[in-house]
Amino acid sequence: MSSPEEHVQQEVAVEEVSAEIIETVDLLNGFGLSVSIIESFIANEYTAETLRIIERREVEELIPVPFLAERTKCINGLNTWRKAQGLPTLVDRIPLQSILPSTENTVTRENCTAAYLLGSSPKGQQIIQQYRDEKFLSRSDKKSITHIVVDEFKDRFSKLTPTELLDRAIELHRLFPSEPQEIWYQPTWTKDSAGKKIKIRKQAKGRLYDRNVNYKEATKDKPIQPSSSQQHQQAEGGHCFTDQQGKPNQKLKCFSILPIICLLL
Repeated sequence: MSSPEEHVQQEVAVEEVSAEIIETVDLLNGFGLSVSIIESFIANEYTAETLRIIERREVEELIPVPFLAERTKCINGLNTWRKAQGLPTLVDRIPLQSILPSTENTVTRENCTAAYLLGSSPKGQQIIQQYRDEKFLSRSDKKSITHIVVDEFKDRFSKLTPTELLDRAIELHRLFPSEPQEIWYQPTWTKDSAGKKIKIRKQAKGRLYDRNVNYKEATKDKPIQPSSSQQHQQAEGGHCFTDQQGKPNQKLKCFSILPIICLLL
């Protein structure tokens, strides 16, 4: 029997696994994913925290063809998990071109939506693109969105109705899932299980409502048209004194300046 000294001692490197990785592996394993797919997530340093904000296109890159069944299980698992935490589910990225204004159709009150107005505005396009990358709206972003959606609509048409405000609040929540629908608009009523409207507050609330009430649509200043007496004096080559409002001053006599010019020559 060989002595202990004759044994070749081997050093085994043991890598400590963090609790964060264990949590991520357990989560992905709960989706029914294979070991190789889970290893792909860990190799790219995904954690439970980053899985909260991962996008569909990133999942597709991590689980390429021909592992479509694994991708389906992962997306379904992530959606169920994120929905349970009140987080937005994985959705296909909305092409920016799909919300850009079409020059082929006439803009009406019905199709002048929040997406249309944001897509028509360079600032709106910038916010949409930025949100896709950061999943966050600053206070300034929310203010800009509110102004674009309300001001541009009122300048084209008129004040938004309660139904139009609610439609736009729903639309903005779809465009920016991290922002609750209620921050944009809260009507004075809600619907019960039977679909009947129930009044819940005296006055509506929300960013869109406040702006809709306070913003005065732009008006185009019309040039002051001369009165018939002014037109007559101008036709005769005369001059008529007017007051500050541009109206003829009846106390001042209208006269022709032509004789005065002749005397000065």
